[in-house]
Amino acid sequence: MLHNGFGFRYCVFAFVTAASSHGIPNRSEGGEPIEVAFDCAAAISCRDVTPLEFAESNYHERIIEMVIPLSIRVIRGDSADLQELVFEIRSPQRRMRVVQFRPQTQLESMADGPIQMTETVEKQRSIGASLGGSVKAPIGDVRIEGAPSANLGVSSRNVVTETWKKLPPKQATVVSGTTADGYGVFFRFKRSTQESFEGVKELTLRFIVPASFRADWLLLSCRATGDRLKYFIKATVPCGERRYVLGLHSAGDRGAQRAAYELARLQSNISDKAAQARRQNAALADQPKTIQQAAEALHRLSVEPEAAPTSAQGLEQIAEPAAGD
Repeated sequence: MLHNGFGFRYCVFAFVTAASSHGIPNRSEGGEPIEVAFDCAAAISCRDVTPLEFAESNYHERIIEMVIPLSIRVIRGDSADLQELVFEIRSPQRRMRVVQFRPQTQLESMADGPIQMTETVEKQRSIGASLGGSVKAPIGDVRIEGAPSANLGVSSRNVVTETWKKLPPKQATVVSGTTADGYGVFFRFKRSTQESFEGVKELTLRFIVPASFRADWLLLSCRATGDRLKYFIKATVPCGERRYVLGLHSAGDRGAQRAAYELARLQSNISDKAAQARRQNAALADQPKTIQQAAEALHRLSVEPEAAPTSAQGLEQIAEPAAGD
């Protein structure tokens, strides 16, 4: 006789083997696992939205606003398996402080309005009584017997109906807040019955920057998680990731705009080379360094107005440290 533990493991193994051989679906093997792709414009225009009251008391600073459009697309697998999207935006050099962001935390309910509740309570009361006996009385030669009786019954029925409304339960579909001591912000999008994960999502942010702001950069991280089924066990796993260095420029400043676009072009070229290197199992060790140097060169436009490169090559030359530094 088999031991219980061994017998159970043998049965599970036999069941999984039979399931695989008879075509029971398994998304990890029979279907493609979900994969998500992100896309974002790497050059972002910023407009001045400084209120008059803020400018009067903070003459050395101003407030800028930007809109970051993010495109999300499921390139493989079933979109129904996508569970969560997370976007994090921060100023690594802590030069830009978050003051406002949208969308903010949102709650969603399956019900369109309050839920009406009705409760009915029925009470019934009954009282009954009876009295009986026999009486024997001789009358002459005749004997008479009688059985007098009496009944008393009371019955009542009381029905109480109570009706009230309560708020339906809600769940968070968007959660957002600040990070990095106020120099960053995050957005977490969860599955919703009202909106699709795929498509374009716009993130609106406002930052406090120096009054001399012309250009700077932010780091954007995009992540997606989804469900994956393997041998009838569902697990939530990463299914997409992308990082961007966002080049920011003041609206109407052509020199800063041109430099921001060159940073975006440089980043795109390096990303293409990195993808090719991955296909060839190679590595680009200087990729992060090159992009960060170019991004810092973009920031120099705020402190060195004459530094306005017109090409990616010029941007890299400005980023290179001088001899002896």
